[in-house]
Amino acid sequence: MMKNKVGISKKFTDEFVIQCVNLVINKGQRIVDVASKKYVGITTLKRWVKLFRNGDLNIINNEDIVNKKQNKEIARKFEEIEDRMIYIENLLRLTKR
Repeated sequence: MMKNKVGISKKFTDEFVIQCVNLVINKGQRIVDVASKKYVGITTLKRWVKLFRNGDLNIINNEDIVNKKQNKEIARKFEEIEDRMIYIENLLRLTKR
């Protein structure tokens, strides 16, 4: 069995690995449950999730999974936008007085 550059066995397709990681990362399912449902070893799935969280799971570009760092950056920008909206709303209230 050959392994690609990040240690993912070619026994599993890239899409399958992404689907499993997505269930853990984005859907909040437990590794034990996903491993059982998908017939993957718990240690294997833990490794895939760890590789993803470290930014080392670069097997395919998939829109369903966004790197944890990107999620934090998006959340920060969203908060910034919300703060600006509140500021603008307050300015508008002041000008209507």
